[in-house]
Amino acid sequence: MCRLLGIVSDQPASITDVLADDLRLFADLSQERHGDGWGAAWDDGGEIEVVTSVEPAFRCDSFDRHVSQRRSTASLVHLRWATMGLAVTANNTHPFSRSGAAFAHNGSVHDIEALEGLVAPSLRAGTVGDTDSERYFLAILTRMRDLPAADAMRETLVAIDEVSSYSSLNSILLTPDQLVVGSMFDPTRTDGEPEEYYHLRVKNSADEVVIASSGWPQPGWSLLPNRCVMTVDRRTRAVSVVSVDTGLPIELETVPSTAPALL
Repeated sequence: MCRLLGIVSDQPASITDVLADDLRLFADLSQERHGDGWGAAWDDGGEIEVVTSVEPAFRCDSFDRHVSQRRSTASLVHLRWATMGLAVTANNTHPFSRSGAAFAHNGSVHDIEALEGLVAPSLRAGTVGDTDSERYFLAILTRMRDLPAADAMRETLVAIDEVSSYSSLNSILLTPDQLVVGSMFDPTRTDGEPEEYYHLRVKNSADEVVIASSGWPQPGWSLLPNRCVMTVDRRTRAVSVVSVDTGLPIELETVPSTAPALL
């Protein structure tokens, strides 16, 4: 399991610029559980750039340098907690990048063979790591051949729900036009974590939209419901949320954050 962070801003900005002191609170989540590497992706209208490391973010000079110096209008950060016996290697470190998109996932899909069955053979042949997360990404890319990114995310969530059990399918997909967030977990199979561990919250201000996992204070943020897909238009920063089950719009509700200790 892992921690996720996504940002869309109106002007090029570093992750430090956007989060300020909150960035250290987020990075500190890597001091214990989420210390099996970190990765980040940035896009400012060109090619998506990805940097990964197997070092914990809280003590990695490269992490500090990249989050403070790289400026973009969209970014994605992942703190990894390796599960299911998966190795801590560069090829298993999120975000994964392919076909002009980047992707990070929090949770586990228990039947990797069934998950691979959702991936086009041509994409499956290019798999570089051992993770269920990379195959989840490739399943989305398979559907993106015929569908917009948000629809491809939703169809993939439905498809995984039909073929495998999972703890969580929470994920962020960065494309040239959008940031797409999947919020979907099984409250009965959370791999021993409290339900709040899988909550995703959103902060929508005049200048930026920020999406993040739980575990650090987020007062005034909106809670993303379970089983939904959120899309942030990178040009307008317009936010839309639809139900995975019905495809109908959902309104976000701002709720108090108790900032549970989930380190």
